[in-house]
Amino acid sequence: MTGMDDIIRLQDMTSSDKVSGLVSRYRSQVLDGERNPLEVAIILKALEDFTKKLRSDLMIKDATLAELQKYPEKAIVFMGADFTKKVVRTVYDYTRCNDPMLRKLERKAEMAEAELKLRQKFLQGLPKEGLETFDADTGEVYTLLPPAKQQEEGFSVSLGAARKAKPRYDTTDFNDVEYSDADPGL
Repeated sequence: MTGMDDIIRLQDMTSSDKVSGLVSRYRSQVLDGERNPLEVAIILKALEDFTKKLRSDLMIKDATLAELQKYPEKAIVFMGADFTKKVVRTVYDYTRCNDPMLRKLERKAEMAEAELKLRQKFLQGLPKEGLETFDADTGEVYTLLPPAKQQEEGFSVSLGAARKAKPRYDTTDFNDVEYSDADPGL
Protein backbone atom coordinates (compact mmCIF):
# COMPACT_ATOMS: atom_id res chain seq x y z
CA MET A 1 0.00 0.00 0.00
CA THR A 2 1.08 3.54 -0.70
CA GLY A 3 1.88 5.62 2.36
CA MET A 4 2.33 9.27 3.15
CA ASP A 5 6.03 8.90 2.34
CA ASP A 6 5.15 9.42 -1.33
CA ILE A 7 6.81 12.70 -2.26
CA ILE A 8 5.03 15.26 -4.41
CA ARG A 9 7.64 17.55 -5.86
CA LEU A 10 6.23 20.96 -6.69
CA GLN A 11 8.70 21.23 -9.58
CA ASP A 12 6.95 18.23 -11.13
CA MET A 13 3.62 20.08 -11.24
CA THR A 14 4.46 22.75 -13.80
CA SER A 15 1.93 21.86 -16.50
CA SER A 16 -1.74 21.00 -16.60
CA ASP A 17 -0.85 17.60 -18.08
CA LYS A 18 1.43 16.79 -15.14
CA VAL A 19 -1.19 17.93 -12.63
CA SER A 20 -3.87 15.89 -14.41
CA GLY A 21 -1.59 12.84 -14.31
CA LEU A 22 -1.00 13.25 -10.59
CA VAL A 23 -4.74 13.71 -9.97
CA SER A 24 -5.48 10.59 -12.00
CA ARG A 25 -2.87 8.58 -10.09
CA TYR A 26 -4.18 9.65 -6.67
CA ARG A 27 -7.79 9.12 -7.72
CA SER A 28 -7.04 5.59 -8.90
CA GLN A 29 -5.10 4.80 -5.74
CA VAL A 30 -8.01 5.96 -3.55
CA LEU A 31 -10.66 4.14 -5.56
CA ASP A 32 -8.56 0.97 -5.73
CA GLY A 33 -8.04 1.02 -1.96
CA GLU A 34 -4.29 1.59 -2.27
CA ARG A 35 -4.38 5.00 -0.58
CA ASN A 36 -6.47 6.14 2.36
CA PRO A 37 -8.87 8.96 1.34
CA LEU A 38 -8.26 10.67 4.71
CA GLU A 39 -4.56 10.84 3.84
CA VAL A 40 -5.42 12.49 0.52
CA ALA A 41 -7.72 14.96 2.31
CA ILE A 42 -4.81 15.96 4.56
CA ILE A 43 -2.51 16.39 1.57
CA LEU A 44 -5.12 18.50 -0.26
CA LYS A 45 -5.66 20.71 2.79
CA ALA A 46 -1.92 21.24 3.14
CA LEU A 47 -1.59 22.15 -0.55
CA GLU A 48 -4.56 24.55 -0.29
CA ASP A 49 -3.02 26.27 2.75
CA PHE A 50 0.39 26.40 1.07
CA THR A 51 -1.10 27.95 -2.09
CA LYS A 52 -3.33 30.41 -0.25
CA LYS A 53 -0.53 31.65 1.99
CA LEU A 54 1.97 32.12 -0.83
CA ARG A 55 -0.57 33.73 -3.20
CA SER A 56 -1.64 36.23 -0.53
CA ASP A 57 1.94 37.15 0.42
CA LEU A 58 2.47 40.67 -0.91
CA MET A 59 6.26 40.29 -0.95
CA ILE A 60 5.95 37.19 -3.18
CA LYS A 61 3.50 39.03 -5.45
CA ASP A 62 5.83 42.04 -5.68
CA ALA A 63 8.84 39.81 -6.41
CA THR A 64 6.88 38.02 -9.16
CA LEU A 65 5.77 41.31 -10.72
CA ALA A 66 9.35 42.63 -10.53
CA GLU A 67 10.60 39.50 -12.30
CA LEU A 68 7.96 39.89 -15.02
CA GLN A 69 9.03 43.51 -15.54
CA LYS A 70 12.39 42.20 -16.73
CA TYR A 71 10.62 40.99 -19.88
CA PRO A 72 9.45 43.70 -22.30
CA GLU A 73 6.72 41.52 -23.78
CA LYS A 74 3.17 41.64 -22.43
CA ALA A 75 3.00 37.82 -22.45
CA ILE A 76 5.79 35.31 -21.91
CA VAL A 77 6.16 31.56 -21.57
CA PHE A 78 8.25 30.44 -18.62
CA MET A 79 8.79 26.75 -17.80
CA GLY A 80 5.81 25.92 -20.00
CA ALA A 81 3.43 28.32 -18.24
CA ASP A 82 1.93 31.42 -19.85
CA PHE A 83 2.33 34.70 -17.97
CA THR A 84 0.41 37.78 -19.10
CA LYS A 85 0.89 41.23 -17.61
CA LYS A 86 -2.54 42.81 -17.14
CA VAL A 87 -4.83 44.70 -14.82
CA VAL A 88 -6.38 42.03 -12.62
CA ARG A 89 -8.66 44.16 -10.48
CA THR A 90 -10.39 47.53 -10.74
CA VAL A 91 -12.11 49.12 -7.77
CA TYR A 92 -14.25 52.26 -7.87
CA ASP A 93 -14.64 54.42 -4.75
CA TYR A 94 -17.92 56.32 -5.00
CA THR A 95 -17.58 58.10 -1.65
CA ARG A 96 -16.00 61.15 -3.30
CA CYS A 97 -18.70 61.52 -5.98
CA ASN A 98 -20.94 63.70 -3.80
CA ASP A 99 -24.03 62.30 -5.56
CA PRO A 100 -27.24 62.48 -3.47
CA MET A 101 -29.08 60.20 -5.96
CA LEU A 102 -26.42 57.51 -5.50
CA ARG A 103 -26.66 57.74 -1.69
CA LYS A 104 -30.46 57.46 -1.91
CA LEU A 105 -30.23 54.37 -4.17
CA GLU A 106 -27.64 52.77 -1.88
CA ARG A 107 -29.93 53.25 1.15
CA LYS A 108 -32.87 51.77 -0.78
CA ALA A 109 -30.74 48.80 -1.82
CA GLU A 110 -29.60 48.23 1.79
CA MET A 111 -33.20 48.38 3.04
CA ALA A 112 -34.41 46.03 0.28
CA GLU A 113 -31.61 43.57 1.11
CA ALA A 114 -32.53 43.65 4.81
CA GLU A 115 -36.24 43.13 4.00
CA LEU A 116 -35.38 40.26 1.65
CA LYS A 117 -33.31 38.51 4.35
CA LEU A 118 -36.14 38.91 6.89
CA ARG A 119 -38.69 37.49 4.47
CA GLN A 120 -36.44 34.56 3.61
CA LYS A 121 -35.92 33.83 7.32
CA PHE A 122 -39.73 33.96 7.82
CA LEU A 123 -40.31 31.53 4.94
CA GLN A 124 -37.66 29.15 6.31
CA GLY A 125 -39.66 28.94 9.56
CA LEU A 126 -42.97 27.94 7.94
CA PRO A 127 -44.43 24.53 8.79
CA LYS A 128 -44.11 21.79 6.15
CA GLU A 129 -47.83 21.91 5.38
CA GLY A 130 -47.59 25.64 4.68
CA LEU A 131 -49.51 28.65 5.92
CA GLU A 132 -52.71 29.91 4.35
CA THR A 133 -52.79 33.67 3.95
CA PHE A 134 -54.25 36.33 1.68
CA ASP A 135 -53.14 39.32 -0.31
CA ALA A 136 -54.60 42.44 1.33
CA ASP A 137 -54.57 44.35 -1.97
CA THR A 138 -56.30 41.74 -4.14
CA GLY A 139 -58.08 39.59 -1.54
CA GLU A 140 -56.55 36.49 -3.15
CA VAL A 141 -56.07 33.55 -0.76
CA TYR A 142 -52.96 31.44 -1.20
CA THR A 143 -50.76 29.05 0.74
CA LEU A 144 -47.20 30.00 1.56
CA LEU A 145 -44.87 27.02 1.53
CA PRO A 146 -41.41 26.76 3.09
CA PRO A 147 -38.47 26.81 0.67
CA ALA A 148 -37.02 23.54 -0.54
CA LYS A 149 -34.01 22.69 1.57
CA GLN A 150 -31.06 20.81 0.14
CA GLN A 151 -28.09 19.76 2.22
CA GLU A 152 -24.93 18.04 1.21
CA GLU A 153 -22.83 15.97 3.57
CA GLY A 154 -19.18 16.87 3.56
CA PHE A 155 -16.23 17.29 5.87
CA SER A 156 -13.65 19.81 6.91
CA VAL A 157 -9.96 19.29 7.51
CA SER A 158 -7.86 21.34 9.90
CA LEU A 159 -4.13 20.81 9.97
CA GLY A 160 -2.61 20.54 13.42
CA ALA A 161 0.96 21.13 14.47
CA ALA A 162 3.49 18.44 13.62
CA ARG A 163 2.94 15.61 16.07
CA LYS A 164 5.65 13.76 17.94
CA ALA A 165 3.29 11.54 19.89
CA LYS A 166 1.26 8.63 18.59
CA PRO A 167 -2.02 9.61 16.93
CA ARG A 168 -5.25 9.32 18.95
CA TYR A 169 -6.64 6.58 16.75
CA ASP A 170 -5.09 3.28 15.81
CA THR A 171 -3.95 3.82 12.23
CA THR A 172 -2.95 0.28 11.45
CA ASP A 173 -5.90 0.12 9.09
CA PHE A 174 -4.82 3.39 7.53
CA ASN A 175 -1.66 2.39 5.68
CA ASP A 176 0.46 2.36 8.86
CA VAL A 177 0.78 6.15 8.98
CA GLU A 178 3.56 7.14 11.35
CA TYR A 179 4.58 10.50 12.71
CA SER A 180 8.18 11.47 13.06
CA ASP A 181 10.33 14.38 14.19
CA ALA A 182 11.13 15.11 10.56
CA ASP A 183 10.23 18.50 9.14
CA PRO A 184 6.80 18.16 7.48
CA GLY A 185 8.13 20.18 4.57
CA LEU A 186 5.19 22.63 4.35
